[in-house]
Amino acid sequence: DADQDAAERPHRPIPSGRIARPTALRVSGFLLACGMVLTATVSAQALLVATTIFSSVIFYNLLKQTQLAPPMMGLCRAFNLLLGMYGLETLLPLPATRPMGVMFLYVTSLTIFARKEAQGGSWTRLLLGTAGISAAVLGLWGFRWYGYNARYGEYRYVATVMLAAALYVGIAVSLRPSPQRIQLAVKSYVMGIILLDACIAWVSAGPLAALGVAALLIPCILLARFLRVT
Repeated sequence: DADQDAAERPHRPIPSGRIARPTALRVSGFLLACGMVLTATVSAQALLVATTIFSSVIFYNLLKQTQLAPPMMGLCRAFNLLLGMYGLETLLPLPATRPMGVMFLYVTSLTIFARKEAQGGSWTRLLLGTAGISAAVLGLWGFRWYGYNARYGEYRYVATVMLAAALYVGIAVSLRPSPQRIQLAVKSYVMGIILLDACIAWVSAGPLAALGVAALLIPCILLARFLRVT
């Protein structure tokens, strides 16, 4: 999307010329290859998951201007979550599909919400993205009845706050859409992925694990001051 960035975001590193396209391509290819090698040192299962992520990344970039882009980004994030579940005994056990499904719906909906953010977007697409994001957060509540340990049900209070915030932000922006307001909403939704992960960790391993994940919001907020999230 360098050509699109040149028209809409000319200050970014590639369209501004601070980083050449061939250099960006070589560095990204090198990092993807490093990721594949590192996962291969863990297990064949991890390598297979990483291969799926690799393919999803490539297809997302090839299909970025099509309607398939949002679900491809959702797959990237869902399998990235699976890659972190290194203790799983089988490749895709039933319990893993539930948090993966929540992550897929959240990120797919977020990508729909963020499409054409620099142009202002349409209120119908913004509301559709808001509905999907809210449904994904609401899906966290179902974990208690989907075979997870009910001792850690307190995570639902955090999920309730997340749901209220997601609805408020999305509806407010949908009623008065503008590039700046949409980009601020996208930034908050992207950071919400950390809280989504924290809730998933809470369900599986308790509040201390969730706190460890949620602490990543601190460097995220600090880095967002220098690196654009959208």
